[in-house]
Amino acid sequence: ELTIDGLEAETEYSFTIKATDKEGNSSKEQSQTVKTLKESASQPTSIPDLKTGYGEITELYTKGENKNGYRWDSWNSSAVGRDIEIGNDKAFLIEGFTYYGSVFTPVDGTGMTLHVDVYPLQDIDLGIIPVTNDGVSNVDRYGQTFSLKRGEWHELELTLNDFKDNLSLKDLYQIKYVKQASIDGTGGVVEADGDNSFYIGNVYLYNKAADDGKAPVITYADTNTTTVASASFRLRATDETEE
Repeated sequence: ELTIDGLEAETEYSFTIKATDKEGNSSKEQSQTVKTLKESASQPTSIPDLKTGYGEITELYTKGENKNGYRWDSWNSSAVGRDIEIGNDKAFLIEGFTYYGSVFTPVDGTGMTLHVDVYPLQDIDLGIIPVTNDGVSNVDRYGQTFSLKRGEWHELELTLNDFKDNLSLKDLYQIKYVKQASIDGTGGVVEADGDNSFYIGNVYLYNKAADDGKAPVITYADTNTTTVASASFRLRATDETEE
């Protein structure tokens, strides 16, 4: 057995090998081509909290809890998904990712933002597709693609009104995860190759709190630090909906 160290991750190498006995007799040479694996991050140690300070939040999957009829579905893909305990909570791990999905009770996505917390174990491109139904079949051709670095949580957000020309947002009821998708459908939907895995911590919809029409009021102000060329201040203000 021979081990060759110092290779680069996710790189193809060609080697020529032969066997030689103690008398110096050598076999015929053979060629071997190998590709090293992708670098992987370790499991996350915590899961992000939900955002606060917004008007309406529709929770779908939050730290292992399925809400609003939410359930994961492989849709016959080769990928495997399961809940993984992280601290006192859970996240959903999708391994061998090609595509994956989820189904929930239909919600009105008009004016909402779809928020998904994702922690990839490898550097990946991830497309998220909000799925509706036009009364005849599923509309699952439009989405948004994000390029993600491994080993950190990413807050992915889709402004659903960006899809209003192609989707009936009033009956959003599925989410599909792929490698590539676009808001206007150009380039089509591309599935991943099965080499990547990632965690999903939260999935929810939210919109911003309505403007109360009143100007903010400063409730506290003080000098924080000063230097020869700068000054910084601390202040707190409220507009009666959030500080």
